[in-house]
Amino acid sequence: MSLMRPLGLTLLLSLSALTVNIEADDDGTWTYTEWEYEETVTGCVQTCPPELVIPATISRYSVTSIESYAFPQMHRVRSLVTQLTRNRM
Repeated sequence: MSLMRPLGLTLLLSLSALTVNIEADDDGTWTYTEWEYEETVTGCVQTCPPELVIPATISRYSVTSIESYAFPQMHRVRSLVTQLTRNRM
């Protein structure tokens, strides 16, 4: 039994090293995630303006989707314009 504890700890540490960091980045206006050469808008850095214009690209990749709960205060948004070529909302 004494060998099982070190093996379990080794396995746990090995698996934790394999986790993927999908932390949101920001460009000063938008928060977003990058994954496989695509970007997903996850919200605004500050309070979102009432007129939202989602750009075709942020950083270096195309914006292909908007996260489901990217804009929790949607009732304040008067207009939403996207420049996405492949929409996934």
